[in-house]
Amino acid sequence: MIFFYLILALISGFEEVPGQIVKTSSGILHGREEEISGKIINIFLGVPYAQPPIESLRFKEPQPLETPTIERNATDFGPSCMQPHHVASVISPLLHPNKAEISEDCLLLNIYVPNRESQNSNDSLPVMVWLAGEGFDYADPQQYDGGFLAVNGQVIVVTVNYRLSAFGFLTTLSDDAPANNGLFDQRMALKWIKKNIANFGGNPQNVTLFGRFTGSMSAAIHTFSPLSLNENLFQTVILQSGFPDGDWAYNSTPLNLTYDIATAVDCYFPELTKVIPCLKQKSAVEILEATMELKSKFRPTIDYELIHGNIIHEIKNNQYASIPVMVGLNQNEGTLCTMALKAMGSEYYDKFLNGTLSSSDFSHLINFYMADFFKTHSSAANRIVDFFYKYSKMNLEESLLRFCGDLFIYSRAEALINELSKKEKSLYMYNFNHRPSFSSQPSFVTSPQGTDLLFSLALTLQIDDLPQEEVTLTKRIVSGFVNFAKTGNPNPLEDYALWPQYTAEERLVLDFISQGNSSQVVHESHHKEAAEFWVSVIPPVIERGCEPPPAASGLSTNQNSEKKGIILPSSEILFVCIVVGPAVILAVSLTVLIKKKKLSPFRRL
Repeated sequence: MIFFYLILALISGFEEVPGQIVKTSSGILHGREEEISGKIINIFLGVPYAQPPIESLRFKEPQPLETPTIERNATDFGPSCMQPHHVASVISPLLHPNKAEISEDCLLLNIYVPNRESQNSNDSLPVMVWLAGEGFDYADPQQYDGGFLAVNGQVIVVTVNYRLSAFGFLTTLSDDAPANNGLFDQRMALKWIKKNIANFGGNPQNVTLFGRFTGSMSAAIHTFSPLSLNENLFQTVILQSGFPDGDWAYNSTPLNLTYDIATAVDCYFPELTKVIPCLKQKSAVEILEATMELKSKFRPTIDYELIHGNIIHEIKNNQYASIPVMVGLNQNEGTLCTMALKAMGSEYYDKFLNGTLSSSDFSHLINFYMADFFKTHSSAANRIVDFFYKYSKMNLEESLLRFCGDLFIYSRAEALINELSKKEKSLYMYNFNHRPSFSSQPSFVTSPQGTDLLFSLALTLQIDDLPQEEVTLTKRIVSGFVNFAKTGNPNPLEDYALWPQYTAEERLVLDFISQGNSSQVVHESHHKEAAEFWVSVIPPVIERGCEPPPAASGLSTNQNSEKKGIILPSSEILFVCIVVGPAVILAVSLTVLIKKKKLSPFRRL
């Protein structure tokens, strides 16, 4: 038998090395050994988990792959899914810029398996499945080296490719092109992991799903979907800086987008049944280039199978499998907007960086991001918001960060975790509040969006001269993540305070900071006002569709308002959309409350 395997290795061109050959339903995988942080790890890259979604399978749900006897070289990454190249200047140097080949044939996994450190090497390892996501147009797991978390946390880490943009989210709301194929790719990957991960030494009943931004949104969709009731694909979830609540997270008019892309590539037909066959004849590059020119972007669709409504709706319906949930935020999530401005080459980013944003610049950005989020324009709502965020002691740059963070992240996280706290017992929340020694952000920015993942994935340990306090901080957050993955409880943390549960009665959050920054590491969540404003105040104003009377028109055009930190007369806000009544009164009350308390998400806790 040994002779047979030696001959097989010679014929196939693979060197037979124990631990680097694993049998799976996709084939016999030949991985490679690598040393990370002074420890040995076995890595399996570019592992297919579904049939290639090409030709007749383009725009279709992923199909299972059963090729158990095929020998596969799993020593190098496969192609990334179709997406534009990332702007290198907005990517942390601790990540790997997107230089990979892109292809439709991209439904691949990367698996990082550490050598066992425990005395009982027969114990199966926890599994952590990472979903990258910088928007549903961008997601490249090659940027995230899972090996550092694997060896430092003694867990198996799996990163997942899934279809993006039109390839993953174009739909006709029919079998020709069903909705949310990119999300069903992720589910297919989870099914593959459940079926095969034991062969790598992993525990299929101890799987954690986690991701950042749209990767986190995807994880939340899977967690709170009715489909989770029957399949038990993962047992814990970590949501980092992404929550699918609000109009911006979903395509409310998916057929319009389908016709837009069809028109752009000469596939427009009045009969929708003719559109998809035509689109299947176009090259992947043609479709990618056309999607890049569209004003609207492809996002998930409420399909009444995987998604029955926004995330708060799903939680209230209580039709999901209850599992432990961790929610993570950074101190300056509003950099989501400023990094987008940088990627677009906008002059507003330079003004933000230089501290020269004017009042009119600020108002323009308010209008732009409000329209992006709510998919409609409301002068009344825009003026209330403009006033709300200018009426503070912060400068306009800090106010812009606060506005974007509140709108897109903080209010959504607060609404989600507060709804969960009514039902769930194993619920934890953290705020990453440390300015890295390698930060290139302005001095008033502590922790931009995505900073926490550099520590939670242990990517900081790539730095040879990393300060000891950041080595300690990395180990601390890794221990919290790994403990949570193992047991649903992040405690005990190494040399750190007890991480309390988040409950409806005590809305406690743990700050991850370096020792010496602050003595207060556990505090009550301070995003309640943001959630009230964005969830309870502004949507009714937009829904009423009213416009302010002329007396309020000076709110955003005051000739003396070009200085930063503008303070407008409080009486003017009373004229804004007065027919809205209670909503405006509440908005004004919250505005005054903000000023009196001088609330700021940028203060040291």
